[in-house]
Amino acid sequence: MDARIELLLRVIDEAFDHKSWHGTNLRGALRGLSIHELMWRPQPERHNVWEIALHAAYWKYTVRRRLLNEKR
Repeated sequence: MDARIELLLRVIDEAFDHKSWHGTNLRGALRGLSIHELMWRPQPERHNVWEIALHAAYWKYTVRRRLLNEKR
């Protein structure tokens, strides 16, 4: 695998659920939150934490698939 792609994939994993240099990753930030806290919406038209986390997970999957030239 190309070293540049390996680096990109490693950085994506660090941000999501691996030990990272930048502090708490996304998984760590969500740990311990209740479903009520995840679904709380600051205002009617705003996103909740659950939706933002789902968005991040989906794009991690999509970017990884595209970098590795994998099918959907």
